Amino acid sequence: MEDLFNLMSANDEKPIEKMGILEERIAKILKVVRELKEEKRLLEVKVNALEADLLRKKEELDRVRLQMEETDMVHTELNNLTEERGLLRTRIEGILRELESVELN
Repeated sequence: MEDLFNLMSANDEKPIEKMGILEERIAKILKVVRELKEEKRLLEVKVNALEADLLRKKEELDRVRLQMEETDMVHTELNNLTEERGLLRTRIEGILRELESVELN
């Protein structure tokens, strides 16, 4: 602001020249403001796109977590069934041995 007052109070330039310099500076400021507004708009578009992408990734992560939980449940059930099959096999083998011993006597 001090530069503006110095510019306006300088005695070696005509008022019309001072006004021209002031207009140039204002035009530069307006150009910078327009550029900053456009940059802000572009950044907002990028932020919105990134937020949408983040939401999609979170949803995908939730689906993967759910699939992992289901896979763990299936794996647990498979282990249980395998153990049960082993127990049944052992019992059936025991029963068959008993039947063989009965038939032989």
